[in-house]
Amino acid sequence: MEQRGSKAYRAARALLVSTLLGTVLVSCAAIGNFPHLAVGSPPSATQRASSNQSTVTTAAQDLGTGSTTGLSHVGKQIIDTRKVALLIGDSQSAGAANVPGNRTWTQSALRAAGYNIQFLGAGGTGFVSSNAAGALNYPSALKQHRWALPSIAPALIVVEGGGNDATIGASNAQILLGAAETINALQKQYPSSQLLMVGTLAGSSTDSGARRIAVDALLGTYARQIHVPFVSTGHWVKSYHLIGLMADKVHLTQAGHDVLSAVLTQRLAQLNLTSTLLVNQ
Repeated sequence: MEQRGSKAYRAARALLVSTLLGTVLVSCAAIGNFPHLAVGSPPSATQRASSNQSTVTTAAQDLGTGSTTGLSHVGKQIIDTRKVALLIGDSQSAGAANVPGNRTWTQSALRAAGYNIQFLGAGGTGFVSSNAAGALNYPSALKQHRWALPSIAPALIVVEGGGNDATIGASNAQILLGAAETINALQKQYPSSQLLMVGTLAGSSTDSGARRIAVDALLGTYARQIHVPFVSTGHWVKSYHLIGLMADKVHLTQAGHDVLSAVLTQRLAQLNLTSTLLVNQ
């Protein structure tokens, strides 16, 4: 982890202070309670290219295949381990309102971009929020080893969320700390993987929707500070005329998921984060 005097820490600390101005008083001692806001830069293309070969070798060792081609044989199924995406998220990715997880806009887009997906998370969770069924928030699930993380470094790690944190009234400081702890843990576990953060959908710009849009912007600013690509989704429902395709105030119907799947697929291509583009970088 970087030292508190590093450029990354100072930038993240400044973001935390700026987001709290006018709402809470932040003392120097309080700022010192956020050492995990220091996050390293994403892996370079050279690091990812070097990691591809080590990932393939690890996969072959794990599966006992002896393969060094990147194609691991699991029974009769052949999996290119360089095209694995780890997706962490809430009900937008897990499925809700009669939409199954594998047909949500995030999972469908990643599949369309050429990835084999491993999903971790649950509805009602987030960077701060845990759900009533016992599923923990993202940083706690990582700390307490509640998730069966892949033994192979994924090519891409996508962290989607923030909506439930808005719903429970989590503060900006709490959300930033939870996001930083989540990203730090993932970077420590998978230093060669490319990270992507996906923001918070809002059904409207009023009531709870306004807070969701604010959380989306907060996470976007944080992602830019730590040099992690970010897909802002706060205005997508309005921008793509999906009000009539909402199952409730926060969840889409299947038709709505299909629309946003195409949008996210395009964003992944624009960011050079499709499986083919990422592997070849």
